[in-house]
Amino acid sequence: MSNYNLELNFRDDGDSKMPFPPVAQIYVQISTQKTGEDRRYISCDCMSAGELDSEVNRLIRELENIRVKGHKRFATKRREAQA
Repeated sequence: MSNYNLELNFRDDGDSKMPFPPVAQIYVQISTQKTGEDRRYISCDCMSAGELDSEVNRLIRELENIRVKGHKRFATKRREAQA
């Protein structure tokens, strides 16, 4: 059995003099008994809270589109079963 979770990877070495700002990425954490854990990144590198907000909003829109498609497919199958 596999488990999937959305997670945040925040890279910051703690040095205020680092040459680049902290970077955040959103990933899917995949855990299976067979292969252990794996990360699949689903966002670009976010260099600010605003960029992170944009990525989260994009993912929400994608999930909402998937929900709409799924509801349509279930409704179609329900109508076919009643015919």
